This record gives sequence, structure tokens and C-alpha cells, in this order.
Amino acid sequence: MTQDATPSRRDNVSLRRRAWHIRRTSLLMGEVQGQGYIGQALGIADVLAVSYFHAMTYRADDPEWDGRDRFCLSIGHYAIALYAALIEAGILPDSEIDTYGMDDSRMPMSGMASYTPGMEITGGSLGQGLGIAVGMAMGLKRKSNPAFVYNLMSDGELGEGSTWEAVMSAVQHKLDNLIAIVDFNDQQADGKTTDALCDDDIGAKWAAFGWHVQTVDGNDIDAV
Repeated sequence: MTQDATPSRRDNVSLRRRAWHIRRTSLLMGEVQGQGYIGQALGIADVLAVSYFHAMTYRADDPEWDGRDRFCLSIGHYAIALYAALIEAGILPDSEIDTYGMDDSRMPMSGMASYTPGMEITGGSLGQGLGIAVGMAMGLKRKSNPAFVYNLMSDGELGEGSTWEAVMSAVQHKLDNLIAIVDFNDQQADGKTTDALCDDDIGAKWAAFGWHVQTVDGNDIDAV
């Protein structure tokens, strides 16, 4: 599939089908290694389907096209879900599904930009993705490039000071070409995110910094 501009995909049945394919491909890849962050993949598939098949502009046959919208995966361990989306978008071939997590695979278990076409950043160091996305968005504006930058991050990353520095910086530089998506699943390695952050009204906090905030059910295609 090649696209210079994302075609109209208003049919949400089509988007649900895309999300189903992303989930299925994630499960197939997880079966290869007998492990993988499958729960995260199942949970974020709808967001990826809407991003890649409704919102974003890109060329599947030219992942480095300068006019593309950038999707930054701050949470590197969600890579299995993004690989599935890239396969569904035609950026990666489905013939590589069985190589997931293997030596020399273009799909390592944690996303690496140097390995994978369509993987914009090497995520995984929590709290770094939004800052990188801010830099990308700022650079695009300075080059008068109309592309957008999407940054998918976890709620656990909101415990990192670097995230809030990026939140403030984006407002200061008026980066209206930046979209931050927070997967608020209230789970992190040592318990509930709300127990660690002592705040379950994350949207109000972002709004207080000057962001336009929309809170939606990430598994409701219509809402997303």
C-alpha cells in the first residue's frame, strides 16, 4: 500500500477490522517467543488503528518520506503492538511475523529505531519520548513542514520530571503539531499508578499547563 495522504476511512467498521488485525498479529508474534507484552498490545490496538488508518499521513513504501506524520513510541515495550500496526499498514511485510524477538530480526522485543522501518524513536527509557517528540515537532515547525508528531506514552511516565518539562516546553513553543496520547491503564511495575502519583485527574493537570485535553475510552473506536 502506498499513500501520499491518508484516504477517507470514516467507516468505523473498517477501523474495527484494522484493530482486530493488529490484535491478531500481536498474538501471532507473541506465540513465536512464547512471551511478549500482549496485554498492552490488546489494549492499545484501537488507538493504533485510528492513528494509522484515519489520522496519519504517510507513505508505506517510503517510511522516511519527509512529509510523513511521525509516531513516537515512548513506551518501548509496547513495540509488539506497533509492529503489528506497521505490518497492517504495509510498512513491514507480514512474512517477518515469525522473526519477532529473534537475533537479527527487524522486530526486537523492545522497539529500536535503527532496526525497524517506521519506528521513529528507540523508546523504553521512561519519560524520554515526549521530550523527543517536542524536539521533532519544533524542528518541523522551523522547517515549515506541516507534518504532525504523535507520542504514545504510559501513565507511569507521568512520574518522571522530564515528562513535565516537555509538557511545559510544548506549550511555551506553541507546538500545535504535537499530539500526546497517554495510555492511562493505572498499572505500573510496583502497583497502581494512582497510588504512586496520588492523582487520578491527569487530564486536569495537563490542562493546567495549557494543553487541550480530551479524555476518551481508548477501546471505543468511535470515541477515539
